[in-house]
Amino acid sequence: MAKSYEAAFIDRLPDVDDESLLKTLDLVTASPGEYRPEAIAAVKDEVARRGLTPVVATEEDDRVSPEPFEAFQDEAVELELERESSGTLGAVPVPGQAAPIPLVAKVFAVYCCAFGGIGIFALVARTPLVATGVGWVLVWTVVCLAAGIGILRRARFAPTMVWFRVALSALGLLSAFKRGLLVPNLVLLTLEVWFALWYQSRRRLERPPDLSAKTSP
Repeated sequence: MAKSYEAAFIDRLPDVDDESLLKTLDLVTASPGEYRPEAIAAVKDEVARRGLTPVVATEEDDRVSPEPFEAFQDEAVELELERESSGTLGAVPVPGQAAPIPLVAKVFAVYCCAFGGIGIFALVARTPLVATGVGWVLVWTVVCLAAGIGILRRARFAPTMVWFRVALSALGLLSAFKRGLLVPNLVLLTLEVWFALWYQSRRRLERPPDLSAKTSP
């Protein structure tokens, strides 16, 4: 019995009825070499806690069936599988089904698209923002929209666009310093760098293995 199955089996003992518990005690004491000492001790402790008296088997008594113990072991296996499923299926995507986009990635995508929308509005309305240079605003708009849409569509270029977005934010620190907005821009840049590192590592984990790669003998 694996250690995790043993723990699940012991946890189930308080819920077992008295008759099944006594049968299980007879079974484990009759073949102690087949079961872990911890499991045998747990059964005996539970019998003692309830104040039950083990029934001495006679030739006329029916032989003890291993079904109760095997049923508990099967339940322990099922509990362990459920525990493993609840802990891993949320992190590992099911084959053929894409994992959901994390909330933080969605928020950053909306953040990038919002800045891209501001860039489009600035170009169309000829706002003072365009005075910094039409080329700069155009590049800013394209990078922001590419990063936001790329994240939402899980595009391969999304991590690269996120890092381009971080680079543009870093280049804009000088302009922010002149406008007296250095501190909030530094905070945003720090958050963007953190997201870029986190997003890049997550995309590497989500990348399917290359089955075509040949392994050396």
